[in-house]
Amino acid sequence: MGQGSLELFDVVIDRQDWLLAAGMIVAGLTVLVTWSYWMRGRNSGLRACAMGLKITAAVLLGFCLLEPMRRVERPRPGANAIAIVVDNSRSMQMASPGNRAPRHEQLQPLLPTDTSWQARLAQDFDVRRYAFDDRLRAVEDLSLLDFEGNHSSLAGAIQTLAQRFSRRPMAGILLLTDGLATDDVAGLAGQQEWSFPIYPVVSAADAPVRDVRIRDAAVQVSSFELAPVGIDAWVEAVGLDGEQVVVRLMSESGETFDKQTVTCNTDPFEQRVRFTWRPTEPGFQVVQVRAALKREDRDTGPITTRREVTLANNLRLLAVDRGRGPYRILYVAGRPNWEFKFLRRALEEDIELQLSALIRIAKEEPKFSFRDRGVRSANPLRAGFDDEDDTTRRVVGTHQRFHLV
Repeated sequence: MGQGSLELFDVVIDRQDWLLAAGMIVAGLTVLVTWSYWMRGRNSGLRACAMGLKITAAVLLGFCLLEPMRRVERPRPGANAIAIVVDNSRSMQMASPGNRAPRHEQLQPLLPTDTSWQARLAQDFDVRRYAFDDRLRAVEDLSLLDFEGNHSSLAGAIQTLAQRFSRRPMAGILLLTDGLATDDVAGLAGQQEWSFPIYPVVSAADAPVRDVRIRDAAVQVSSFELAPVGIDAWVEAVGLDGEQVVVRLMSESGETFDKQTVTCNTDPFEQRVRFTWRPTEPGFQVVQVRAALKREDRDTGPITTRREVTLANNLRLLAVDRGRGPYRILYVAGRPNWEFKFLRRALEEDIELQLSALIRIAKEEPKFSFRDRGVRSANPLRAGFDDEDDTTRRVVGTHQRFHLV
């Protein structure tokens, strides 16, 4: 019996010991009927039909003597498991092209546990209910889902179910989704063959999908406050060949810093857009990158669309942390030199840098000479100096000081 079959039957002969006797009875009746009609002569079509019916009745009588029975095989209730898996991602809130109602509202009548189709399914199978967005999780009532997930890990959900039911008979997976996955579904399907069937339930799309989105965005910040900030955004468009898209760099309040216009010359379309922006204030700031069709773009306020399937993916928020200066530099030297003089003058002109220096100054410059053979037992601090020169020892030991400049 297959895993998805509900009922199989065949015919079983209960009185097999009567098989020979039944065969002899049928054969005798057949010969008797044939001889009786043959002896009457002048066989017509009506007589032949009557003879055939009598022979058929004899065969059925012999078959009844064998006591045939109909054997039916049905799956034991709950022996096979079936999973109802619902996509809980935010893409289910979008309306299919040509439909006004969002996808999750179209599926809502099917989700309550007390629906007739789920009750009928529970009579034969062990029904398990799951929801997935960034991960797969078991739920009691599918009608309580909020469809607010930020991911749609369809391939991961199927793989998790395959591992979880690897040692149990699985009748199949009933998958309610929009088909928009954030992981590699095609790659997973090509890796292995599933031991259970998958029945996807997707909403029909009467019109082609049109959408603009910001796929990703990145911020490049320098360590210096006066250097500009680089912002890269990757714009994608589907079903909008020939349309123009306006990409704006805006503040958190909606003020536009810069904008660029790109033309979708392919379908699907993808292009990188780069902005160079110089913040007016240091510290932490939030900016946003927004993409919209040129005919629907606005300088201020939110955008509305009649051509895109959703506006939820048209905006990206980015955090820019410029820090706060000035940055302090500590310079330490053993004696005054010319390099420190010019270094200090150069850094004085930069408002983002503040120099602090620690310089060692002595009254007399001690003389030093290498004596490899005579420094074995002497104090390492006095190595290289003449022991008879007390003035030198005083200069090294007592008359050195440090000036903080």
